Amino acid sequence: METLRLQLRGHLDVLIPAVERAAARLPKGDGVRDRTRLSVAEARMRLRLGPGETLFLRVSVLLRLARSARSLCEHLENLGGDHP
Repeated sequence: METLRLQLRGHLDVLIPAVERAAARLPKGDGVRDRTRLSVAEARMRLRLGPGETLFLRVSVLLRLARSARSLCEHLENLGGDHP
């Protein structure tokens, strides 16, 4: 599980700047840009999560990291950004 957690964190570390660059091309105040920035902020918050002390918490952390990675991939694809 720890290996998967570290992999997901690594993916987020690469995705976050790529999504930010793609969103920055949109005009300020654009709804898509704002939603994308919220997803990036949420991903950054999830990167601060610890590994979890129990099996339940470890799975919860993995799911949250995976959801953020999926969300950022979707934003990047929708924005036409280059995949890292």
